[in-house]
Amino acid sequence: MKNKKHFFLYQLFLKTGCDILPAIFTIIVNQNKLFMNRTTKNALLYTIIALIYAVFFTPLIVSTSLFFPYITGKAFIFRLLVEIATTLYIVLAVFDRSFLPKKGTILTAVLAFTVVLGVSTFTAEDVTKSFWSNFERMEGYVTILHLFFFFIVSASVLCTRKAWYALFNTSLAISIALGLRAFADYDVSRNGAFVVEMFRGIKYFFLSIFSSPEKTVRIAGSLGNSSYLGVYSLIHAFVAGLLLLSLTSVKKISEAPIRYAFYILATIFNIVVLYNTGTRGSFVGLVAGSFMAALIPLALIFFGNNKFNQSISESIKRNIKIASSVSLIVIVLIVGLLGVYKESDFVKSSNLLYRFSSLITTDIKGVLATQGESRTLLWGMSWKGVQERPLLGWGQDNFSYVFAKYYDPKMYAQEQWFDRTHNVFFDWLIAGGLLGLLSYLGLFFALIYVLWRKTILNADSVVFDVLEKTVITGLLIAYFVHNVFIFDNLASYILFFILLAYVHQRSTDTTVVVSDTKSNAKLNANTKSDSKNSYNDLMNNSSVSIAIILIAMLAFGYVSNEAVYKPYMAGKTLIQALQYSQPEAAKVLGAEKTSPKAILELFKKALAYDTFANTEIRERLAETAPALLVATANKDPELTQAIMSLVVSEYEKAIVESPKDPRPLMFMALYSQKMGQFNEAIKYMDQAIALSPTKQSFLHQKAIIEISLDQNVQAVETFKKAYELEPKSKESKVLYSLGLIYNNKFSEAKKILEGDILALTDQRILDALLQKKMYSEIIEIAKLKIEADPKNPQTYMSLAGLYLQMKKPADAIAQIQKVIELSPESKQVGEYYISEIRAGRDPSKTQAQ
Repeated sequence: MKNKKHFFLYQLFLKTGCDILPAIFTIIVNQNKLFMNRTTKNALLYTIIALIYAVFFTPLIVSTSLFFPYITGKAFIFRLLVEIATTLYIVLAVFDRSFLPKKGTILTAVLAFTVVLGVSTFTAEDVTKSFWSNFERMEGYVTILHLFFFFIVSASVLCTRKAWYALFNTSLAISIALGLRAFADYDVSRNGAFVVEMFRGIKYFFLSIFSSPEKTVRIAGSLGNSSYLGVYSLIHAFVAGLLLLSLTSVKKISEAPIRYAFYILATIFNIVVLYNTGTRGSFVGLVAGSFMAALIPLALIFFGNNKFNQSISESIKRNIKIASSVSLIVIVLIVGLLGVYKESDFVKSSNLLYRFSSLITTDIKGVLATQGESRTLLWGMSWKGVQERPLLGWGQDNFSYVFAKYYDPKMYAQEQWFDRTHNVFFDWLIAGGLLGLLSYLGLFFALIYVLWRKTILNADSVVFDVLEKTVITGLLIAYFVHNVFIFDNLASYILFFILLAYVHQRSTDTTVVVSDTKSNAKLNANTKSDSKNSYNDLMNNSSVSIAIILIAMLAFGYVSNEAVYKPYMAGKTLIQALQYSQPEAAKVLGAEKTSPKAILELFKKALAYDTFANTEIRERLAETAPALLVATANKDPELTQAIMSLVVSEYEKAIVESPKDPRPLMFMALYSQKMGQFNEAIKYMDQAIALSPTKQSFLHQKAIIEISLDQNVQAVETFKKAYELEPKSKESKVLYSLGLIYNNKFSEAKKILEGDILALTDQRILDALLQKKMYSEIIEIAKLKIEADPKNPQTYMSLAGLYLQMKKPADAIAQIQKVIELSPESKQVGEYYISEIRAGRDPSKTQAQ
């Protein structure tokens, strides 16, 4: 029942397609004039529009039955909605040519972007990954194609300003629901349905405004990532502003007070949500975009041409001057005060406020060095990758190859498997090279060009009101600046492409759109397009039309199966396998369903779908297999062999499919190590190191395996190589020193550790010295630890334990007495320890008894 519930939408839409499309095909074959009836055509048109609206609900989806629940469910539903809408749109366009895409600058830019990325996909390092991506991102060229068709369909069927603004209002309302749900992240016990969590979030929303929650949380909500929510809220803050300005052009405040209040509050709410995400890139984007949106109208009034100024009444000029000036002053004051008082107790008391205030400085290099170090290192590696493949890049989702090949050892303290550059522009340089980046920037340039071709306020000869242009330009600047610091995601892609579609449709509309009243004529014009000539043209080419629609139907079935159904089933089956392999699962599901044999069959079933999900399935299989093998040890030799054979065969496939990717080699090495096959593990590690020679974690892992093979001298040399790549790395220092200590070279280890109290006092170092019975060295380190943290009772207690092992009870008692001084509540336990020591007993052993 649960699985059916989670896939209800897919089944519903697939059934709808199966029911509607054959009927349409039959009608076409029979050349039934009823289909040409305006009512039938409108029903088809409004169905497509409803599917477009449904796309904007996808950010609310969290699919707990799928791997990466915050990503995969949204992408699958988005793909399915676009596929159905595109198929129906082709049917509509075949019968009414007025719905065909209109030529324009933006359409050319979107087409160029899609074509360039298509070429870069098929010249990629890993073509399959570039096309399909993976569960963690769900992007790749397949998503670009869906976005392209989403753009085409939206720009072709949303024909009125009223329809567009209804869509924007819908998206704005969803952003509020999503924002309220995100505030429920403050409640760690959250586990309810979306609506329940949304109402729970209302409490924390008001708490975040009027008081302080118990702890700071960077909210993410159903988007699953605070940065994703940050840019989503950033865009909707400008959308609310756009709707507010559009309302002022047709109604006074007294005529629509509720709508005015809603748009103002929606703007403020989305800014509050952005603030609580702690996304600094979105914060900088908000400041930059808002500043430019306030500055542009003033600049036009003071420096615009005479024709522009003559088109504006003095009262409108005055209102613009006041509103823009006040906005600029408020922005400058907020940023200025935050910068001046960033070291104050008030600012430091709020983690989020202090996080934003740290960006307000002239020391850009200092900020990048302290807070953006990982980004600058990633950008440096990216640039090396761009230099190697400058024209068409490496292909989408292929940054992992660049990251491995040009890994900077200074990344030692960061995540070990970056797949994005954390900069959209570098991402496109990597994905599509210079041509890819230029085609992406072309989308922004096309938007700005189309918006500002004419700049006369409220003139009948222009499509966009100057204030509308200003807000959209501010949004573009904000989005552009945000993209300097973070990568895109499906939710922001949808909003960006719908903006492209909106500006394209409005700019290519043959009807002059000045107000909602006048714009109503456009829909009627489109729905009345069943003229005799169009009908005759269609009938004269009926075989061509039938072929086009038949191809569209077949394409829908194929694409839906490959891009949605199969990967969905693979992901669902994988989650099932992982859930059934949990130790407590047997208590709920029974021993038969959770047996190693049943789990193995689930992994086989997931792999049998043969989708882009195979990468994730193989990695989880390699992690799960050792536990399955333990469970089958000495019980079922045939099953044991089957498990081992599946892991090896699948990873051999992975290595053949991606010969330059060190990740499957690393997973295979770890698996072999767990299985005690150390020689095999070394072989895989050497291959991984050959692909990524500067990655310390690979060298560390190889050395650990060498120790398992009693190759201690080789292990020390391997640890040394890792240490010399970046001597500042604490992990490399500790591991290299451990190798030296176990090889009785403490004096050399001491030189390595000297000056680094954290490395010197690492518990692994202390344990090694203890094993070697080097008590005096341990005490020396313990005293250094006390100097660094003199008020930590645990340090004194550890030193007391050392003195006991060295048979120095008086010194041990002295340390326990210091513990009592620092922590009076431990007096009773401390005095018990002292009495036991004086009695000649070890208190830790007597207490255990």
